[in-house]
Amino acid sequence: MCHSMPADCVIIPLESREESSMESRTCSGSTIKFCKCFVLIFLVFSITGIAWPFGVTVRFVGHPIDNLELGKEYSFPMVVTNTSKSSRNIAMRVEKPVNPKDGYESLPELNLIKVMPDKFNLKSGGSVSCEVKLVIPKDEKYNKRNYEAIIISKALPDEFFGGLALGVEVESSVRFTIGGMCPETLNKIKKNFELQPSTLSVRGIRLGKNINIKQSNGETLKITNRGNEEVTLKWTSVEWKKKFSLPAGCEIPPGLNYLEIKNSEIKLEAGDTKEVNLAIKFPKNPDYKNKKYAFLVKGETIGTGIPIEIYAIVVVETK
Repeated sequence: MCHSMPADCVIIPLESREESSMESRTCSGSTIKFCKCFVLIFLVFSITGIAWPFGVTVRFVGHPIDNLELGKEYSFPMVVTNTSKSSRNIAMRVEKPVNPKDGYESLPELNLIKVMPDKFNLKSGGSVSCEVKLVIPKDEKYNKRNYEAIIISKALPDEFFGGLALGVEVESSVRFTIGGMCPETLNKIKKNFELQPSTLSVRGIRLGKNINIKQSNGETLKITNRGNEEVTLKWTSVEWKKKFSLPAGCEIPPGLNYLEIKNSEIKLEAGDTKEVNLAIKFPKNPDYKNKKYAFLVKGETIGTGIPIEIYAIVVVETK
């Protein structure tokens, strides 16, 4: 079945990937749900050795989609196949995920995704290529957001075994990011950077003295670029974020500027390792004596269009 699409609609191709199958509860981004009486029927077919008579498989663009634009429409195929021994009526619908994947939020409006056709009959072994259309409103409130929706392919119940009805649903996750990289892509890029140590401890800091941490401590932070391209990172001492835990026994420092980063921009060729040049100077204030402070240091890529952030903790003990 063909459907007309606007001229600016972007077609996202179907990947070659393992199909969801009745033999697995979860496979290739799709989750299989039995509508009724799963335990009873599972036992019957397992004991008798009879093949599953109600199979449905789904192939779709299972990977997250980056950099979608406001005001555009996107389209990708979803192929539904009837692997059972008889014809089945299939119904498609879109739902919000109960527990969105980490880094994502539920799609706020279900009408942003449409599946066409959404109802059809499949003969045994037959397939239908549905068009999944995603419409991104031209509204800034959607920008820089990560969304997830669930497309459900439901084989409507047939009666068998004296009127007992059993149906099956296959849940397919659709994840996308508007105006940026999706969390999975960002995490892959982050693996190109190695920042060591993750927590740097510095002891015996005298108040009122400007102290080079490498000279005083024997070590400092080191950043390695394990990627294939040159990159520049900007380094700053930042406010503590909720996703990080303050180390035990530590306080938030009274001033972020007490930790100075001498080389605040570090350019790294592919394979390079460089030191982050840190210095510490606490005012000569008795309130800061014999304390343990934890600074949060952030490195952020600049000039690449991809805002990758990496963090380390610097624990400073004064005397």
